[in-house]
Amino acid sequence: AVEQSLKATNPVCAQRIADAMSVIQNLTLTKEGRERLNSVLTLWPPFKDTTLKLKDVQNLITILYGYFSDIVENTNYGRNFRSIKNLCAIIDEAVRLGLDGVGQVKTVIQWSNRRYPIKHPYDDVPLYISYENLVKRRKGTTLWEG
Repeated sequence: AVEQSLKATNPVCAQRIADAMSVIQNLTLTKEGRERLNSVLTLWPPFKDTTLKLKDVQNLITILYGYFSDIVENTNYGRNFRSIKNLCAIIDEAVRLGLDGVGQVKTVIQWSNRRYPIKHPYDDVPLYISYENLVKRRKGTTLWEG
């Protein structure tokens, strides 16, 4: 639905976004590429070759896709600032400035959430929802135990 909506609204923008995501995906395949992604996208924690898992890369791509998905899917819901039209204007400006795919995506991220680092570790989600952490977070509240 996201890709079709982008293509229907602005085919050039849709292709630029697809190309940018392809560049990022290819950068995840090399040490130098991952170092560039760490630096440009301010990944925290950064990709490290000693601990890198496929799930980390998949999670990063999912998070990045989520920025575009959120904007596209909420375009007609009163969020005029975050619309396909404005998204494509941001991409067009990044291209005009000579930014490559990573720079284009970073520009969208900065526009979308105003300079917050991207948190991408896959292990955070299972850790956060684990029973032990649930108990720690719920101290002093009712917690039904089986």
